[in-house]
Amino acid sequence: MTEPRLGIARSLWWWWWFVTWTIVYGLLALPLLLLAAPFAPVRHAAARAANRLWARVVMRVAFGPRYFAVAGLDRLPPADAPHVVVANHQSLIDVLVTHCLPRPLSWVVKQSVFSVPIFGFFMWAEGNLGLRVGDADSGAALRRRAAAALRSGTWVLVYPEGTRTPDGEVHRFRRGAFEIAREAGVGIVPIAIEGSGRVLPKHGWRGGSTRWPQPVSVEVLEPVGAAEVAAADPAELSARIRARIIEAVHGARHRHDGPDAAPPARDGAARAA
Repeated sequence: MTEPRLGIARSLWWWWWFVTWTIVYGLLALPLLLLAAPFAPVRHAAARAANRLWARVVMRVAFGPRYFAVAGLDRLPPADAPHVVVANHQSLIDVLVTHCLPRPLSWVVKQSVFSVPIFGFFMWAEGNLGLRVGDADSGAALRRRAAAALRSGTWVLVYPEGTRTPDGEVHRFRRGAFEIAREAGVGIVPIAIEGSGRVLPKHGWRGGSTRWPQPVSVEVLEPVGAAEVAAADPAELSARIRARIIEAVHGARHRHDGPDAAPPARDGAARAA
């Protein structure tokens, strides 16, 4: 089999596994979440646990330990100490990648996501926070709701670029995530994602390389404490955290593209994920 055909075969394997497992998962989880729908705390906890299982199974089976690595989980603050998580955004695969983080997360997502049949219900069941892009009132309401969620014990994840990168580079960060953290009086956990854009780019269904799947890694960077968030200017803090994520992304890219083309070795905390 030629190398291009091998890449196509692996791409088809990914899509077959993803669709098959998602259908099975949906048939099992949907009735339970419908029963829990009127009870928000129970619904949120059940949906987060179920969706995390869905994501971990997809990544572990379709990618395996060679092509998917999570590092730095030992840097995560305790689950009962909510933080704002900020991550670069390369691909729709990032939904799977960040669902693998063992924390009670609410994602900031486009409001239109909730209108997608079935998928929108699962996103709503988790207690995710909708935003109408370009609507100032929606942005202000989102910041209030996100701050309230953090005070109630939920972590909030934001992709501060606002959309997927078209070229794999980390683009300008918006200030919303940093303003949310300051208003809620919590710290920030930066996350660096690398490789997902090659697997499923913004415009396309598979990466341009014939070597598929590409390695994907997620690294938890050193958190920024609540006191530092409160003292810093949001724009300055945004730029500083973006620079740290860029450095980590480029470091992971260098490791991915090395002789073995493998993601970073998983530490002890990562093996427990």
